Amino acid sequence: MNLRTTFVIRLWEAFKQALGRTVRAALLGLIVGFVGIELLAILLNSIGESRFAIHLGWPPSVSLAPTSAFVHVVAILFALMLAYLLGFTVAVKETFHGLVYAAEHVDDAIGAVANEGLNLADAVVDAVDGPNRHGFTGRRTPAEAQRQTANS
Repeated sequence: MNLRTTFVIRLWEAFKQALGRTVRAALLGLIVGFVGIELLAILLNSIGESRFAIHLGWPPSVSLAPTSAFVHVVAILFALMLAYLLGFTVAVKETFHGLVYAAEHVDDAIGAVANEGLNLADAVVDAVDGPNRHGFTGRRTPAEAQRQTANS
């Protein structure tokens, strides 16, 4: 498997994970935003003399007065806004994590490509000067040089 195929596979896996986290955060924002506004509307919708729907007298009671359509529209709009906010925040965070990961690992990819190029140059030098020369990298034994020359 060459470097390009490995890169594309790893990039696709990272994209799927980032997209999954972003969608999960957006769905969480939808649910929390809608349920939060609806609960606040129920709790703050007063009946009678109390300011709140929760009456702290004895016995304590909760009055569940019906909410208006305006409350539902506001709850939907707030849920969409919170979903966008959370989803966008997670997407930006994942993008920065990807950039940091790429910056930290770009030297590994360049080193792998450069090492393959140096091994090829070593094989050419060994073919011209003989297998006793250790080439540019100096890490190969003459037997490895001979084997690589025979494979080329």
